[in-house]
Amino acid sequence: MHRIAIFIERLYVIDVLLIFRCYSALFNYSAAYKNLHYLLLQLAGIVVRRFFVRTNIISVARYPKKQLQMI
Repeated sequence: MHRIAIFIERLYVIDVLLIFRCYSALFNYSAAYKNLHYLLLQLAGIVVRRFFVRTNIISVARYPKKQLQMI
């Protein structure tokens, strides 16, 4: 369980980096509407992935137990 918790924490770190990259893109480019659309898509993907990780669907289906133990 401890290793699975570490794995989920790594997902959170990746999500934070994605959000930060999207926000920096929003401020760097003049085409803000396109970037806003991209940001909303990223946030929707993060919410869906977090839901599945909490219900242990993705962590069990996508990653075999041996791979989880290695992390």
